[in-house]
Amino acid sequence: MRKWTVTAAVIALTAAFTGPAHAFDNSGKYSTEYVDGGGVILDDFGDHARELGGSLCHGCSNSWNTDTVLMWQAILMADGLLSSDGLDGRFGPNTKEATEEWQDRRDLSVDGMVGPQTWDAADEYLRFNFDGRFVKYRGETGNVTFRRGGPRETYDGGAYYLEYVTSGDRSASFYGGTRIQHDRRTVYVR
Repeated sequence: MRKWTVTAAVIALTAAFTGPAHAFDNSGKYSTEYVDGGGVILDDFGDHARELGGSLCHGCSNSWNTDTVLMWQAILMADGLLSSDGLDGRFGPNTKEATEEWQDRRDLSVDGMVGPQTWDAADEYLRFNFDGRFVKYRGETGNVTFRRGGPRETYDGGAYYLEYVTSGDRSASFYGGTRIQHDRRTVYVR
């Protein structure tokens, strides 16, 4: 009997932290101005591909000095493809080259642009921490830790905040900004 009780508790906890196994479209549910999420986290990046107004890329108007580019650069750093010096929120040639390598490692079309296919692939590396408020992108050499939801929001919905990124023995923490903005820079590296 005890074995069945423990098994049922584990199943209930797993369901509580992973949510339903369906695609959740939060487009416009909270805001099209910043990265947010609702329901399961495993599609939160892909949800925003449309809201960005196009792909992130070298030379794209939405890809210069924005929080979303800084978030993407943190992902590249967690995968060992960009150094902490490259965390500047500007999608320049080094970020493009690192993006091409990231796409190649995942057998994606290599174009150096962060569009729907690339965001969807990045979703595959998102995981909850068990406190329900923090989300991690698990990279090849490190992690990006995000706080999801503000003081009055739960893990089930709310804005993403950049906390810190690690890669091997390097790390960087972030400050400023109330959420990761699509079209402006409010988050900075300490």
